[in-house]
Amino acid sequence: MDALAPPEPDVRRVPDLFAARLRAARTSAGMSQEALAKAMNERGINWRQTTVAKTEKADRPVLFVEAVALSRILGRSIDEFLTETGPLDELVDQLRNEIAQLGHELDALRRRALTFDERLQATRVNHQMALTVVQYANDADSGPLLEGIQQIVKAYRHHVFHAERVYELLQISVDDLREVDGRALQEAILCEDRYIRSLTEQELMDQTGAYLNAVTGYLSGKEVSEEFLAFMRGSDAWASYLALYLTDLVIDNIGNVRN
Repeated sequence: MDALAPPEPDVRRVPDLFAARLRAARTSAGMSQEALAKAMNERGINWRQTTVAKTEKADRPVLFVEAVALSRILGRSIDEFLTETGPLDELVDQLRNEIAQLGHELDALRRRALTFDERLQATRVNHQMALTVVQYANDADSGPLLEGIQQIVKAYRHHVFHAERVYELLQISVDDLREVDGRALQEAILCEDRYIRSLTEQELMDQTGAYLNAVTGYLSGKEVSEEFLAFMRGSDAWASYLALYLTDLVIDNIGNVRN
């Protein structure tokens, strides 16, 4: 017999083999007993956490339909639940566990990378805004201030609101920022409304109904989708008006830093 091949099981040991292999397959899949029971219930099989625990201790018989459901949930063949563990099987389980663990670690790293990217973006916005405000504080020339803020809005779009450290020094509140955002949205959507009104009947037919309804709905005070608002924040009109209103905010509040 090949030393690497799993030995033929004693039929009397099948319940214990099934229990051990089930426990190994569940832990390898990163599932709790509660999660496995829920997955079985979703397939029409009434299991509880205690059912899983008893099955993994070979304290209850396993129906064939249960074995089939378990094999599908855990991605194992039924044979894998019924064979003795040989060296290759143990290696497969070990590698499967390592893959699952590395997958969890990779997901964590991706979340950390996303968080780091957001922090880096916020730091850049704060730096650019601080440089722009410092220049204005030194020369009191609103022209370069507006131009600088326009460039920041163009480069970072809605991330411009993440310059919290600068806004805090200027004593610009979150409500102030929400107000200028709302005013910029209002003006941008008014621009869209004027554009729509200038279209011919044929050109209007080329526009989507959802878009037209969102524009008219917003201007009439109705609630619109976040997707539409995000779309409008990507417009040049929103960026232009926002830069203008942010410039006014900085000018009105620069004295809070000087004092």
